[in-house]
Amino acid sequence: MALFTFDPKDHPTQPGVYLFRNDQARVLYVGKARNLRQRLRSYAQGGDGRPNIPVMLRHAVSVETIVTASEVEALILENNLIKEHRPRYNLFFKDDKSYPFIRVTRETVPRIFLTRRQVRDGSRYFGPYTDVKHLRSFLTEIKEQLRIRDCDLSITEESVAQNKHRVCLNYHIGKCGGPCEGKEDLADYARRVELVVDILKGRAAGLRRDAERRMREAAATLEYEEAARQRDTIAVLDQFMARQKAERGVDEDLDVIALAVEDNDACCALLRVRGGRILGRYHSFLNGALKAAPEELVSRFLEQYYSQCEDLPPLLLVPVQPGDTELISTWLSERRGAKCELRWPQRGEKVGLLKLGESNAQMLLSNLQLARMKRERIPETLKALQRDLDLPALPRRIEGFDISHFMGESTVASLVVFVDGKPRRSEYRHFHVRTVSGIDDFASMEEVVRRRYTRRLREETELPDLILIDGGKGQLGRAAYVLRELGLERLPVIGLAKRLEEVFVPGESEPRNLPKISSANRLLQHVRDEAHHFAITFNRKLRRQAAIVDPLEQIPGLGPKTQERLLSHFGSLGKIKAASVEELCTVQGIGRKLAELIHSTFHS
Repeated sequence: MALFTFDPKDHPTQPGVYLFRNDQARVLYVGKARNLRQRLRSYAQGGDGRPNIPVMLRHAVSVETIVTASEVEALILENNLIKEHRPRYNLFFKDDKSYPFIRVTRETVPRIFLTRRQVRDGSRYFGPYTDVKHLRSFLTEIKEQLRIRDCDLSITEESVAQNKHRVCLNYHIGKCGGPCEGKEDLADYARRVELVVDILKGRAAGLRRDAERRMREAAATLEYEEAARQRDTIAVLDQFMARQKAERGVDEDLDVIALAVEDNDACCALLRVRGGRILGRYHSFLNGALKAAPEELVSRFLEQYYSQCEDLPPLLLVPVQPGDTELISTWLSERRGAKCELRWPQRGEKVGLLKLGESNAQMLLSNLQLARMKRERIPETLKALQRDLDLPALPRRIEGFDISHFMGESTVASLVVFVDGKPRRSEYRHFHVRTVSGIDDFASMEEVVRRRYTRRLREETELPDLILIDGGKGQLGRAAYVLRELGLERLPVIGLAKRLEEVFVPGESEPRNLPKISSANRLLQHVRDEAHHFAITFNRKLRRQAAIVDPLEQIPGLGPKTQERLLSHFGSLGKIKAASVEELCTVQGIGRKLAELIHSTFHS
């Protein structure tokens, strides 16, 4: 399918957004640009280096542009269009659920409650929050202690004056001050609402110091009611602060954004730090991350998250410098109404916060993949391996081979078996190489592969979905030759070279370099390392046995069975050497004459 061609000169040079559509007018991709014509010129030439763009251009039939007044407006419009159309070739982070916000309404008597939907009516929103259970508990407790109303009445000064409302049970049990009947001062109620807002903004420590000072001052002037109110405020703040984690060495307001990527999945985790304390965590996932740079992933998360979040701190810590840093900083500062700085520290105390965020992101991503594996019963790693190596079937059974010898002597081979990405040690096998003398790994590999699959064909037992040869082109070539000879050329076989972890495929001159972040790469290395360890362990065992048996074999009249009895009785060659003639005579089949011969052999 040919790439979509168009003339960039048909489009303006102003900032704005562009939309590629397919033959059904569906939006395939949305992008922003400072200069639309200049940006579209790279698409007209086949793409800007990102691997998903040429694929998109094969399906596009038209491109539409929308001019904006500034690049910041273009960023906002791009984000809105992505939300609306969900284009297939745009990166879009998804929550595994819709997380709630805390809403503080803009009313005469404000309400505070959880919501999953934002209404632009002047209300203030905090969040989103992921720990909903504890959030509900905290909100219930703090509203009860500060006597914030829990009803949904539309209370105004007019409705109070006209006695339109009646107090409910909460008033009678002390959970509400009864503002609906004008039974409390609205200024004092507003103060308590702002106290909750300040707590949500992470100012609890400073508020506690102020409340403690006011309580002492009120007590000194005998204003006991005010002192009691401040005492209650301190109790609420202490309860809230006890829920938070310990100090992290920074006493400021910031958000920590961390990224974890594995195969085609990515997770961005955000830690909300206020006054040096971690108030909460938010995360979202992305499928389709393998072909995206970390800078692009971070940029997309920032644009998507902060377009709906209004609680912006003055500082954001990010793992890498995002694309369009200056533009995003300007947009974030406009959203906050004050400066919002992006920083990607390389050393110092803030690196510890980034590492904490990264461990959270990695844990969340692992949980996602584990849940998917349980649901689908197929590890994601196998899908990644099938994709990276263009395998005809899912490699549920992998067999790996390695050769081991000691200076050309005691040549052996190992076979390891992995099923669904996990070693099945009951099917591991050792081979004594019989037809090869000296150092010839190529011929040794040919012999072992022939013996293994000749027997499997004869016994009509299960064949692997992938064969891994520990070595480069030479060993791989011999293995592929044997498989063709046996009529098994359909079996996928690869070679994994140790030096650069290069993957060789028959018929291809250049190695395939699997993505470093791919779990498929780690699985192949695990199979190779297991085969190598199994082979070298067997080789060492044979050499140890040879070192033990050889001196005994030199003694005339000492047959194999008697040698076994000696080793079984004494346990080692050293103890046989140290034994006296009388002790040797205690072994079945050894008389005094033979005992003296054994003793003299070791002590002559």
